[in-house]
Amino acid sequence: MPGNYKRMKPTSFMAMASQMWVHPNQPTVYGSVEIEMTKALDYLKRYSEKHGVHVTVTHLVIGILARYLKKYPEANVKCEAGKFYRREDIDIFVLVSVPGNKEDVAGVMLRNCDKMSLADIAARLRGKAGEVKRGKDDTYGKTRNIFAKYPPWVTKIIVKFADFYLNRMNKDLSSQGMPQDPFGSAMVTSVGMFGVEEAYGPIIPLSRLPLFLVVTEVRDRPWVEDGNLVVRPLMKIMVTLDHRVMDGYKGGQLSSELRRIQDPEKVFGFAEKVSVGQGAEGEKPVEPHPVPDSMPGGVR
Repeated sequence: MPGNYKRMKPTSFMAMASQMWVHPNQPTVYGSVEIEMTKALDYLKRYSEKHGVHVTVTHLVIGILARYLKKYPEANVKCEAGKFYRREDIDIFVLVSVPGNKEDVAGVMLRNCDKMSLADIAARLRGKAGEVKRGKDDTYGKTRNIFAKYPPWVTKIIVKFADFYLNRMNKDLSSQGMPQDPFGSAMVTSVGMFGVEEAYGPIIPLSRLPLFLVVTEVRDRPWVEDGNLVVRPLMKIMVTLDHRVMDGYKGGQLSSELRRIQDPEKVFGFAEKVSVGQGAEGEKPVEPHPVPDSMPGGVR
């Protein structure tokens, strides 16, 4: 019945979220890019077979994102107390599900992601995710345990303490499970395996991230090609931006880079040891331009 409640024990993620998001007053902007995936799916199959590692759509998105941040370092920025700081490294934080009695969520950090190949990204993420699922996460495990152990009024104080020392003072709290810049340059998560077609991710205030990408399900949908209506495998990448860092111009550049997923062979090739960021700095910056709704890959 309405009004009758039974208190439940939250997952560690729920406990953290309840203290990190108090009021919905963050300067966020939302957008999406729809991508035709025929060539990308074929590329991923051939790349995986060639290198003996299972590379997925999520790994491809992470690689393109790392390349974007390498090419446009002005987007790899942190806003703190009205001041802006450009990050020198490209680190991408990936949310993964943790199976158990209660499904939970944890994070894996890919440090210096622009220096990895797609095969490296796939192997590193799989290895780190395995450690998290086995309870062997030495980097962020302490933080998860704190939120699972203490009541909300204590964790609220801990979040404020961590926010001040991590962001205002730029301190390293690794001994407490919070390394410097613990969420890196950007965040990525995939919800496609759950059959989700559209979903936006909230930027964690503590993270000071400029952008958060959600990878959704690849599904057959109508698509206009050469003026004809056809059925193609399509995927939407849902993007949440911090408007203090990312304006419409930078968002247009991000959209243009994400649309390159439609033909990843031209971007990455098949060499195993070629980093995803190689050559990005030398590429000519994209001049964003409006894309009609009827054209492939437009921002909706």
